[in-house]
Amino acid sequence: MTTAPYRVDDRDDPLGHACALLRLCVRDAEVTGVLLALVLAGVAARLAAGTGPAGLVLLAGPAVPFGVAAGCAVRARRGMLAALGEFRGRTGAPAEPDVPWTPSSLGAALPAAVRDTELRRLAAAAHRCCALAAAALAWALGTAVVFLAWTLIAAEIPVR
Repeated sequence: MTTAPYRVDDRDDPLGHACALLRLCVRDAEVTGVLLALVLAGVAARLAAGTGPAGLVLLAGPAVPFGVAAGCAVRARRGMLAALGEFRGRTGAPAEPDVPWTPSSLGAALPAAVRDTELRRLAAAAHRCCALAAAALAWALGTAVVFLAWTLIAAEIPVR
């Protein structure tokens, strides 16, 4: 059983596995961001056009899945940044990979067992973040559907 919604078959290469999962995670996060931005713009436009008190009460419908989707996306990003920070801290890699100097701890190569353990931890974190990003995308799609329903219902409610 896999914890991520995607299958990546390069199990012998943990770094390649983690990178592939991160690419999928970024793609899901980008689509989630676009969907949530469109919903937010649509809600703002509908509120600017005028919505009665009943329409404002019904706004809780799209607001709840919007919050869940945004929360999942933020948790995925923060989780991956934390995992990368721990990986860099345990392996002695610089916090910024583009620094012009080599840290003293990188002068010696890591033993293969330590390197593989750290890479597997990174791949596990990538799995968790990929699952969170996929959940954020699912919630964002649900938000878009609920927003469309809210728009149709709010358009039928007379403004007093």
